Amino acid sequence: MLLAACASESGGSYDLPETEEHKTCRVSVEVSAAGVSQTKVLNDDNALKGEFIHSLHVFIVDVNTNTVEAEWTLEEGIASGDEKEGMVENWQSPNIFIDPGRKRVYAFANMENVYLESSTYPDKSFDTLLDGVKVDETYELFGTGDLFRVFLKDPAASINFGADHFIPMSCVELHDFDTDITIRLELIRMVSRIDVSVLNNREDGQSITVTGVKFGPYAEKVALISSYVDNTTGESNDYEIVESKGKTPENPQWTGSKEVNNGSTEPICSFYVNETNLASRNFEIELTTSDGTPLKGTTSKSLLPRNTVYPLRLTFNASLGLDVEWALTPVGGYPRSFTVSPTVEVEKGSGDSNTLSLSLPEGCKFTLTPKLTGMVAKTWKWTPGANVKRHSAESAEVFEGNMTGVVDATGTIELTVDEDLPTKKTFTISIETTAIQDWDEYSASTNALLRWCAAPQWCEPISLTTENEGKER
Repeated sequence: MLLAACASESGGSYDLPETEEHKTCRVSVEVSAAGVSQTKVLNDDNALKGEFIHSLHVFIVDVNTNTVEAEWTLEEGIASGDEKEGMVENWQSPNIFIDPGRKRVYAFANMENVYLESSTYPDKSFDTLLDGVKVDETYELFGTGDLFRVFLKDPAASINFGADHFIPMSCVELHDFDTDITIRLELIRMVSRIDVSVLNNREDGQSITVTGVKFGPYAEKVALISSYVDNTTGESNDYEIVESKGKTPENPQWTGSKEVNNGSTEPICSFYVNETNLASRNFEIELTTSDGTPLKGTTSKSLLPRNTVYPLRLTFNASLGLDVEWALTPVGGYPRSFTVSPTVEVEKGSGDSNTLSLSLPEGCKFTLTPKLTGMVAKTWKWTPGANVKRHSAESAEVFEGNMTGVVDATGTIELTVDEDLPTKKTFTISIETTAIQDWDEYSASTNALLRWCAAPQWCEPISLTTENEGKER
């Protein structure tokens, strides 16, 4: 049991000043939340209100015996800042006298609403368990190996500033106590903060109203300690973040209504996610606007370390999605309609999100229904190239045509929107023909068409970019 205790024979030494027969060290501990010095000196606005200390537990533990030699809470020292608002930036303990030797010094903050993954204490918060730690007792928890194997359940979900549930933090350092000393600890936040802003580059000049943001997947548990500083060697020992498949939240991390005027960038929201290592995939972000359309993008990150700020700027451009339907006539039968699952290709090297591609069976008839995001088209112009024949009017909104009967042929269609207007935009659709397969290889379309923009609209319209990725707080 991690917090099982037994009596120690050596007693505490709070009131044992140094004598000739008994040498002791005068010790005090200072604790701050990571980023305080940068915030004060550089006027860095990365840290937000509520991201500091609300409650605190500090322990000094003998390395050889795991015996607690000193322990304090926030109220037992001098705090700088308002603990009710989660804004204590610095804290200092009283001076005490303890025996020389190698010690680990621990600090844990804001643990009222987080729980150990272990089923041993299902109904007790970690803060409640820490309240039970006493001087002169030994605890299995304070073994280094155990700390790296202790996990807390979903710390990010516990954060609710309005309910006085602040960001869980932890740290541990190893020191040799052989003279009077003041230990300075820097608490590490156990989560990462996502800052989301939106740039409105719509070509129709209209504003955008953002109503929801969702980010994921992320880990459901976090190690209690991520690293410890060995002051006896000057080295920092980092814990390897366990790979996680992660979970995508069912509900958005932020909902509301924020308008972004055309040509401007507006901050939308900030929220917290657990330290996560996805390893083989990257994080995704979904943005919902007032018209109900979900837009998705994939970030460049697969790793989010704790205590970092990850700013994401979502760029809203004009982009094309298509409803695609094609038909073949079986021998002796009526034409049958089918849907396909085409892909979107961004022209390599150019970043051009206006080039789309799909595959269709040789000789098939097909229709393309454009779905524009980011602009409202007033005119349409379809210009087919080789291997594509147009049946609809050049200015029709929906393109109707057929492909050549040759396998592995490539045809292109150029769509120009608002040709004679300042909002003119051109899209290129590239189509490759494939051999006709058996009928059971296709899926008949018996209801709504498959919307091709499930590919481009889930990624390209956002043009997700990052700034100062993984910036330390």
